[in-house]
Amino acid sequence: MKDYGKRGVLVALACYLLPSTEAFASVTKDVSPPPVSVVVSPPSASPPLSAEEFAADVASYLTAKYAEAAQLSDDHASAVTSAIIFNTPPVQSEVVHMLSLTNGLEHWRNSVPPVDFKIEKMFSFDSQTAYDAAKMDKIAEYYYENNSPEAGLYLPRNDDMTLVREMISLPTEGNEAEDVAFELPTDVPYSGPSDLIYMGVLDIASLVQSRTVSCVDVVTTFRDRLEEYAFLGYMITPLYESALAKAAEYDALLADGTIIGQLMCIPFGMKDHHQIDEEPTSYGHILFYKQPQTIKSTVMAKLIEHGAIPLAKLSMGTLASGSVTGWGEVYSPYLNGNSGGSSCGSGSALAIGALPFVVSEETWGSIASPAANNLVSGHIPSYGGTSRGGAGLLASETDHIGFHARYLKDFGFIYNNMRTGEDPLDGDTVSVPFVNPKAVNLSDIKVLIVEGDAEWVFDEERGRWYWSSSSVSQSYGTTGWKWPERTALIKEAFDAAGVSYDTINEEDMSTQFQDYSQDPLFPDPDVPGGWLSILWQYGGGPAAFMQQGQIILENSLRKNRGCPDCSYPKNIPMKAYRAVQYAMSHFGRLFLQDPFWDKYDVVIHAGSGNVPGYQAVAGNFEQWVRTSKTFVMDYMKEQPCLHKSGGTVSGAYVTLTALPFRDHINFAIGEVIQEYAPIKANLQAKANEDALKATFANRTRCFADFYDDFTPELCPPVNSADGPIYPPGRTPGMGSACRPGNGYQHVPTEFGMEPYVPPHLMDDPMPDRGVWKYEEYADTDVCETFCKFVPTYCEHKGWDVQCSGDMRRKLESKPSGKVIKYDEQGKKINWNLHIDPDDPEAEYKN
Repeated sequence: MKDYGKRGVLVALACYLLPSTEAFASVTKDVSPPPVSVVVSPPSASPPLSAEEFAADVASYLTAKYAEAAQLSDDHASAVTSAIIFNTPPVQSEVVHMLSLTNGLEHWRNSVPPVDFKIEKMFSFDSQTAYDAAKMDKIAEYYYENNSPEAGLYLPRNDDMTLVREMISLPTEGNEAEDVAFELPTDVPYSGPSDLIYMGVLDIASLVQSRTVSCVDVVTTFRDRLEEYAFLGYMITPLYESALAKAAEYDALLADGTIIGQLMCIPFGMKDHHQIDEEPTSYGHILFYKQPQTIKSTVMAKLIEHGAIPLAKLSMGTLASGSVTGWGEVYSPYLNGNSGGSSCGSGSALAIGALPFVVSEETWGSIASPAANNLVSGHIPSYGGTSRGGAGLLASETDHIGFHARYLKDFGFIYNNMRTGEDPLDGDTVSVPFVNPKAVNLSDIKVLIVEGDAEWVFDEERGRWYWSSSSVSQSYGTTGWKWPERTALIKEAFDAAGVSYDTINEEDMSTQFQDYSQDPLFPDPDVPGGWLSILWQYGGGPAAFMQQGQIILENSLRKNRGCPDCSYPKNIPMKAYRAVQYAMSHFGRLFLQDPFWDKYDVVIHAGSGNVPGYQAVAGNFEQWVRTSKTFVMDYMKEQPCLHKSGGTVSGAYVTLTALPFRDHINFAIGEVIQEYAPIKANLQAKANEDALKATFANRTRCFADFYDDFTPELCPPVNSADGPIYPPGRTPGMGSACRPGNGYQHVPTEFGMEPYVPPHLMDDPMPDRGVWKYEEYADTDVCETFCKFVPTYCEHKGWDVQCSGDMRRKLESKPSGKVIKYDEQGKKINWNLHIDPDDPEAEYKN
């Protein structure tokens, strides 16, 4: 196969499309599709073929592979592939369309837009509507009817592997986890299983490998902790049975002196968009409680390979947005508000000590926000370090699979065993030569600390408090808190460790970077749509397919977001916009190759997003260019005055930003910060468990009373030494998905007022009363509204539904009391006729 870099098309066609095509099945029923690695080719700068030439090339390639695999003659194999590629209209049209689109991008990358080109014009809702209507629905229709979401994942983004590869030089070699040695501590105090709570990963690994504690005891301890605080809302699906079985197996291996990996026996949880085995993957959505994905998660497989034990699938804001799942809101154990989102379950479970580390994900803020709200540290890996394969992509251009953990000293150990290297399921993955952070020569590192002094200011005219962000930017209303005192301690820590650093005030940061705003392609920030932002737009993954169903959208924050008048989901693969493709590559090169990075290895700043000072073309620009970003919790303080419970703890983290592939440097610097004695002393606060249990004893799914009990007015004055982290009027509020009357509410009001029961303990985890607009959609053609997207929901409801082609039947609809019948042409008969509830077997009457 010639190397044209068309990885996604080949994967989709060869591995998913072909086996489900009637032409293929009728000719050679017993031939399995080739392994993914066979059909993957690396990206190339070769000139693109025409769509027709490429289709012929694919057919020729697959002919040879299937002839070999099935021992078919060349003529026989050629007939099979030709029938599929050229004589199956859905296949032919999509190959032609997607390759034409790809060729357009190839041409765009090799051309320069006119100087007067206006990027913002590519972002009108009209262009989005046209693309959505003409392309996305058509692309998804065929592939998802064959229950292969991952095929639809690759086709719309088959060329996205090129984005960062055009911005920065990639590593030419890498290493495996076993190539990086870590020394386990030898003096870990241990008196019993309760000591494991809040213990670091390296410490637990030491106890396990020395056989001080059994693997079963470790798993049991964290299982019990998960159950004890499940009322916080952090768990969707427990994996206890398989975890305990694996723990017993590992104890037997340890007894024989066998250690299978560095993370052996370490329990962990993951945001519920990863597929491990055959368990359901809910995406935090009530309709998907029993729905599995078709592709297994590469990151999960890698962690399991190295001995880690998955213990629970954790809550995520529905379809990766916010702190509210389909079953209610998720809360921080520090009684300081909700858990942030969308990795809300990850942050909450880690904060209460229910797991030693958790796998999270960020598109824009979903690792940063839970870290801030739950007072834990987190990491967004740099470009290509962790595969997104089998992880239910939301936006392929900016999704990052990362993690949260309590201690920076564990970060290198976790990441070393989590990184995937090159994965055929994710064209962006790269093999990286990872280094143990302990091996970093701190005297060789140069850090820039962004200083400043800011405070809460009361605006008399508007009657509200605001943060004076011109001096110190902050995120989530917390990260700039006590910044002068915190940076002073960080400088002391660096002096003690021999780390070289410079300081600069935030308002002077613009002098450090080139002025990107003078570039002729820089968008006009005053023109609506000028920012190259993808906040409301999603790539071509499984999550995007879910959003093709309006009932799916209605039960999430994704409902028509960003376009209140639109009635369609916003699933636009951003590579379809040539201007965005070109602009992100162009500005990415300017930023990642800016002379600034010749002077500094790490920038320390208060906000969680872009490094302050330079002119970014998007609020999530560094999500596109994939810098290494680590959130290091460095300050915690008990503030009992802040809430009637008396148990609130407040805190803040610093953000460390480095270029891609320098994660280990972030970890080394982060450990210097956290292990400095005065800073470590500021990190000893734990959740007030008595206050927590008392406060949540009668919690509801949407716990409005909790928010009514914040009392910052009872604290010392804001901005004083002991003042609250936020002033009156700026306390946390209920998530909009729970808030009655809010345009994004999707938890029905009465359901939200029920006592909270975790979904795994509910008699029916998908009750009608919990589905937003259930009655409205249950009275429609459920083949289109429900079953096409979530067949397991239809099975759960007891509907006997067959939705294939024109032969569709709905034999019984228990919830609505209606029966819909179809004739042989698929036309509805007796639509909207009611059954006599006392005689459901009676004949239908007009």
